[in-house]
Amino acid sequence: MTDILATWGGWAPVIRDDPFGHFAEARAQCPVQRVRLADGHPAWVVLGYDAARHALNDPRISKDMLAALQDNGDVVAGGLPGPEFSRHMLNVDPPDHTRLRRLVSRAFVPSRIAALESAIRGIARNLLDELDAAGPHAAVDLIEGYAYPLPFGVIGELLGIPVPDRPRLHGWFQVLLTEWAGDPPPEAVEASDGIVAYLAELVDAKRQSPADDLVSVLVAAEDDALTTQELLSSLFQLVVAGHDTTASLIGNGVVALLDHPGQLQALLADPGQLPAAIDELIRFTAPVPHATFRVTTEPVTLDGVEIPAHEQVLVSLGSANRDPGRFPAPDVLDIGRGDGTNLGLGHGIHYCLGAPLARLEARVAFEELLGRHPGLRLAVDRDALAWARGDGLVLRGLVSLPVVLGPQPARARSRSRPASGMTMSDPSNQSDPSIQGDTEMAITDSPVSNGVNVQALLGAREALSASPEAAQFTWRASCTWRNGTHSHSTVAGFTGLGAEQQHRTTYEFDVDHPECFASEDNGATPVEYVLVGLVGCLTAGVASVAQHRGIQLRSVTATIEGDMNVLGILGGDPDVRNGFEAITVRFAIDADASRDDLEALIAQSQKRSAVFDIVTNPTKILVELA
Repeated sequence: MTDILATWGGWAPVIRDDPFGHFAEARAQCPVQRVRLADGHPAWVVLGYDAARHALNDPRISKDMLAALQDNGDVVAGGLPGPEFSRHMLNVDPPDHTRLRRLVSRAFVPSRIAALESAIRGIARNLLDELDAAGPHAAVDLIEGYAYPLPFGVIGELLGIPVPDRPRLHGWFQVLLTEWAGDPPPEAVEASDGIVAYLAELVDAKRQSPADDLVSVLVAAEDDALTTQELLSSLFQLVVAGHDTTASLIGNGVVALLDHPGQLQALLADPGQLPAAIDELIRFTAPVPHATFRVTTEPVTLDGVEIPAHEQVLVSLGSANRDPGRFPAPDVLDIGRGDGTNLGLGHGIHYCLGAPLARLEARVAFEELLGRHPGLRLAVDRDALAWARGDGLVLRGLVSLPVVLGPQPARARSRSRPASGMTMSDPSNQSDPSIQGDTEMAITDSPVSNGVNVQALLGAREALSASPEAAQFTWRASCTWRNGTHSHSTVAGFTGLGAEQQHRTTYEFDVDHPECFASEDNGATPVEYVLVGLVGCLTAGVASVAQHRGIQLRSVTATIEGDMNVLGILGGDPDVRNGFEAITVRFAIDADASRDDLEALIAQSQKRSAVFDIVTNPTKILVELA
């Protein structure tokens, strides 16, 4: 064993603050290696992208911490607040995982997340007002004053934590999530005890007086679908995951942009790049450098390396997202990077349920901060920054970020909402009198026959259920609607399926609607029916809404790309849910209309489209207008 892998974690500040060179050196040796963690426990660290993606979605690599501790009490350190608080969806397998995720997902439906934008923007502006009170040339701590309290305030709203209680709870979590070596210090134990006691009191209060919040929803499910241990564990996990990772993304992202002034200026010049920039900042800055606890239930081979049963597995998301085999020039920050999905928010059934909320919070945080203070700069030397928040493995964030905000441009002082082409759920659209919720819209009244071969679908489900690894693939589908009812569709980048299913790399056809999508004579697979059906529905929806709003379209192209598990689409595995993950939808519209009109057009078609309902629960989805 070489020195670089003698101990994984607990690194000296020079590695802790910039671990990516360390990751690259270890990955170059072998993408899967046995290590010893800083707490003394042995583990296997997975460093390469392909191996990491496989590990995150392999059912033989379990998340059930309590079961693992029963098999081997020394497989992992219990940590604080202890194993009894680990019975949440991140630490269980199906069917418990399915049940818990379904309960919690009620708070993360797209409509509820979109409705939070106004509150998030209000919190962000109030926090910036407080920082601005120090003066444009004063040094302020962007972590303490903005990056941390913003998502903590949002998760407080979502859970229904009373406002007067939040500072106390905030303080406890700050202590608990501060790095330490060896056994937990007394102040961390005290903070943990305070959190446990408070959450129990909060649950009791919601039992007595339920409200419109997630704690009340979970309390209502208690006994029937949720044990008290699962309830308290889930609340603890939601608070941690709901604020610390987003706070780290904001802080790390600000530093990365200041380190790369060219990228910052490109973002300031075109705020429409912000959704893609957030993806790149997740990849580049690794707010979650490693996935949470996993253990093998039987021998598993990853990238040619066999990991024995009952061994802890640590998936290094930060290393996988810098793998040059997956991302060209991985150590370069490029907000225009189009290299596809990174693993920063996970993969598979444990993909981050709160990803849409985290993306919304980050988008608003950067819009408000950079819109008001485009000239902000560090108030200390770059080398003085310390990434000592969290353990350096699962959490990686700054302890503080001293900056000088600088004077505000005149347009920022007006507190107007930043113009942004990526905001598809602008609350201002709700007052548009041309959006009428009950108006029936249709291109044609003729019946639609899509030629789907039901027997082929059932056969595919049976075959893929017997070989689930063949159900995973990456895809890109687009449809261009032209001349009223004619469309041209393409499925490209069709990679990852087993050899029996992957019969072509590109599939395309022209159709005249309503006899739409594909027929058996086209030779399409059931999967291609699904992909083309999705993009066809999206373009048809936009065309229909445009007709209703009196917008003359010359063409509209919808492109969807992402990852899919066919078993989810075909109903062959209930734990896969809808089968979609990491979906990006892009519209390119040629029409006689302003950008504001086009954004409102897409927003209304999004609300009316069942396709968005299909792919957004529980999938993350990014909607862009070219």
